[in-house]
Amino acid sequence: MKYVSKDQNDPHRYDDLLNMERPLSQHKALSMAQRAAQFASFDALDGYKDTIQENGRITVEQTELSDDEKQIIDTKLQALKENISSHPYVTITYFVQDYLKDGGMYETLSEHVKKIEFGGVELESGTVIAIQDIIQIDV
Repeated sequence: MKYVSKDQNDPHRYDDLLNMERPLSQHKALSMAQRAAQFASFDALDGYKDTIQENGRITVEQTELSDDEKQIIDTKLQALKENISSHPYVTITYFVQDYLKDGGMYETLSEHVKKIEFGGVELESGTVIAIQDIIQIDV
């Protein structure tokens, strides 16, 4: 065994370490992908990404139709109601209220009409669209 000085001021106290071989790890080396994956789940601000995405989602206010536009839609609905037995194919643009933010968005569906009742239009898929939310109907 070599002499190891305990004197803190001895400049040669670690000389025996200089010529030693590097110890080998008992663990298998990880690939770069595996090493990167160790840090992938780290999220310093939990929920921050979801908040940014939600704030970035765009909504619009519902358009108020004029009396003339309402009359046009009503006339088209009456014509559809008279021909309901043939399940007419229509394209309807309507407003969908957003439940997380003010406003909403407009959607357009093209389907066969199953029935028209006082409050809405039911399509073959089972989707019911409130009449007051409809802004355009194309037959």
